[in-house]
Amino acid sequence: MKLNNLVLLGLLLISISLQGCLSIMVGTQRPLALLDVPENMVVKNKTTGETLPLKMVEWGARSSATQSTTTYYLTRGVLTKAKKGTVIELSADGKTVEYTPKLKSMTGTLIIEGFVSFGIFAFIDMITGASRKFEPNIVDVPATLNNTTPRSLEEMRNVLYSRSSPVR
Repeated sequence: MKLNNLVLLGLLLISISLQGCLSIMVGTQRPLALLDVPENMVVKNKTTGETLPLKMVEWGARSSATQSTTTYYLTRGVLTKAKKGTVIELSADGKTVEYTPKLKSMTGTLIIEGFVSFGIFAFIDMITGASRKFEPNIVDVPATLNNTTPRSLEEMRNVLYSRSSPVR
């Protein structure tokens, strides 16, 4: 075998062995930030029937002006699988509403992952739902409970950034 072929084979083996799929790297649960959560809030994933515990979830990222650092934030929310047809039930203060979050596929990641892993890891991520995320991943709880127009995405993000704790 020629040296060029050995180098190419070596690089290929290294890239495959270092490659991880999204379901391994970030898990299959996606954060859904909840803005202005009442104390008696109960959140359920109606699709699976499970009650989702309110907890601090990693939400959002802000890059510095020079793009050299990224800060991640913690805020109150829930973690659940981002699958097609997911329905979240919010209950508080005697009101119960259903919220259907929109999903976004991380297509660019899947293409790169599929190329490097010959499609194996991309296939796993599509099946587990790890290749999808909620977009937007913020729920304006008071507006949702009262069936009114929610704040704009920019307003909600600014509120969360001002109230959230930077973690890394």
